[in-house]
Amino acid sequence: MYQSNAKSAEILIVIEGEVVIVEGDSTLVLNKGEAVFLMAESEYQITTSSAAVIYKATAP
Repeated sequence: MYQSNAKSAEILIVIEGEVVIVEGDSTLVLNKGEAVFLMAESEYQITTSSAAVIYKATAP
């Protein structure tokens, strides 16, 4: 499990695999090629049942 508190806005793009992202009361399943926008100050967790590659873009 990966846990983070976004200091600024973030975009997560799944490059390979499938991930589950939990932010507050929301749960989102993302597959290869899908993306999510997370607002600044978001606290979230990422889990996966297999190998996955995620690209994370942030803004200052």
